[in-house]
Amino acid sequence: MAPNGTLLYVPSVGHKKYRSCFHSFFAAKDGVISLSLKGLTIVGSVTITLALIIFLIIACKNGDVECDWRYNSPMVSDVICLPFFDRIWCILTTYFALAVMQVNIRANYARLHGICSAKHNDIQLWWGVTLCIAFPLIGYFDEHNYRYLHNGIAGIFFLSTVVYAKMLSN
Repeated sequence: MAPNGTLLYVPSVGHKKYRSCFHSFFAAKDGVISLSLKGLTIVGSVTITLALIIFLIIACKNGDVECDWRYNSPMVSDVICLPFFDRIWCILTTYFALAVMQVNIRANYARLHGICSAKHNDIQLWWGVTLCIAFPLIGYFDEHNYRYLHNGIAGIFFLSTVVYAKMLSN
């Protein structure tokens, strides 16, 4: 019993402290509970990868796309434009762009502040912002109804990815 009369819980010697499998996803500091950037990135990447694999298996099984596993598999754009997959894809990529990519870009911007020139850091940030905007738009404008817009946005996404990664690696 505490001096003020309240009961205290003291675990017995044989009990181990239980740690949740989610303990690494949260960081508590000064009363603020934050989500772990590493945890968000892993969960987001695994979710999108699994979704693409499931989409591909279902599309091949239903005959929606031509699947010849020996020589070639369908393009991602052929699968994500299928009805219902397009909605799921747009939701997943919007979440990924807003909750994972932009947070990583901001973290890299903050980490490089003072290490590289302000101009280089700003240009890198703009390539990252372009990357975050273009990624979900690839799914919103499917290749059948908006072929040129889809291909243009996909090109911007891949160009932005390459430039941002190259600048970050330098």
